[in-house]
Amino acid sequence: MKVLHITNALGRYNSGGIGDVLNAFVSAQNKIVEKIEVWHPNNASDSEEFAEQTGLNIEQVKSFKTVGGNKNGFSPEMILEAFKKKDDFDIIHQHGLWLPISFVGLLFHSKTTKKVISPHGFLNENALAISPIKKKLSAKLYENRNLRSSDCLHACSVFEADFFRAYGLKQDIALIPNGVEDDFVYSKGNTEAFKLKHEISDNKVMLFLSRIHPSKGLELLLRLIASVKDEFNKWRLVVAGIDELNHEAELKNLAKELEIDHLIKFVGPVFGQEKVDAFDASDVFVLPTDTENFGIVVAQALARKKPVITTTEAPWKELVDFSCGWWIPKTEVAFKDTLNMVLKLPAEELEQRGRNGFNLVKKNYLWSELTHRTIELYDYLLNPSLGKPTFIL
Repeated sequence: MKVLHITNALGRYNSGGIGDVLNAFVSAQNKIVEKIEVWHPNNASDSEEFAEQTGLNIEQVKSFKTVGGNKNGFSPEMILEAFKKKDDFDIIHQHGLWLPISFVGLLFHSKTTKKVISPHGFLNENALAISPIKKKLSAKLYENRNLRSSDCLHACSVFEADFFRAYGLKQDIALIPNGVEDDFVYSKGNTEAFKLKHEISDNKVMLFLSRIHPSKGLELLLRLIASVKDEFNKWRLVVAGIDELNHEAELKNLAKELEIDHLIKFVGPVFGQEKVDAFDASDVFVLPTDTENFGIVVAQALARKKPVITTTEAPWKELVDFSCGWWIPKTEVAFKDTLNMVLKLPAEELEQRGRNGFNLVKKNYLWSELTHRTIELYDYLLNPSLGKPTFIL
């Protein structure tokens, strides 16, 4: 089997959660499929980093220049390469939407090549509301044709699959959640080193780790911490992630205005071992998000035995079902009530919820198991006589 992944999200500073998912996705598939390549309109240095992280040879990760030099721009080079190699792959797997990489996806559709698209949340209602005019124009020009020409769509949850149907897409949907790599689950963290570095050794830690973007709900969280700042005095909110739209500066100003800047630690982006250390140094993880198609950081937090607070805009009802966190409406009342409760819980209760989350990840969210579903999906698309897998809706 010969598989090509197309993405604009590659490189630790360019890709966010999609990059984490693609990294794990490709690392696991590389151990199984005959040939795998990744194409992206990013820097060559991103190719080198991705190859090193996934175990691919550098020849398997190809970067293409774009008009204007923007990773979201149009790449005549990639289009030309697609014309040359449109019969060289059995499976084309596109990651993300509303970008010129979709032109490449269109070129690869044929009777012998099967196409899978992972929207990664870009068909969710809140995502469609961002730059709606641009998206409507893109839909008319190329994206609707690209989506409808796919042989299967990949959803991370039933929650996301419902948005596909709401958009009017009728083809099969493969329900395959994102997962966590075994190495991440079982690696050893260094809590003391992280706490010493950020001068929080004497405090309990509530960790936020994601893109620092208005859609992630940090403004609401800061205002609610201010409303319970006396109870929060022995805690610190650690905010880790890549700043987008200069939102970090806005949040720092808000923290000063609310007189809680001494309770907040902005630590910048964390990767690799430092990311593991950040999770292990925390007592609870929080993601007050507006929208998530999955929320890979939730799975990662659970994998490191940390209970999670997130909103019902993320598909994590299992936090309640498995007693490993709090799944609440994104309202001031719900969040304030939850904060007040969590701050009063004994350490033993938080640790038990963390252990429950760890068991959930081992049961449902290890990439070593989920990768076989992707291969089963590809096999079925190439040979329908094998029978439709049970995870296809």
